[in-house]
Amino acid sequence: MTNLPPSREEIALCAYFIWLNEGCPGGMQELHWRQAESQLIADTMHDAVLALQPHNPDHTTASKSD
Repeated sequence: MTNLPPSREEIALCAYFIWLNEGCPGGMQELHWRQAESQLIADTMHDAVLALQPHNPDHTTASKSD
């Protein structure tokens, strides 16, 4: 499994959505870029950690039997 850093296109799209969510303020491009990059890297790391967790199909929420 290879966890590549996010592409410029992925960061730009994420930054765009951050900008939209914040009401389209001016002068925040660098901040939004850094936020997007950090968010995408954190998401990638989270996915990698989940992929390393053992899968236990027997671990389900069982309902009580009366």
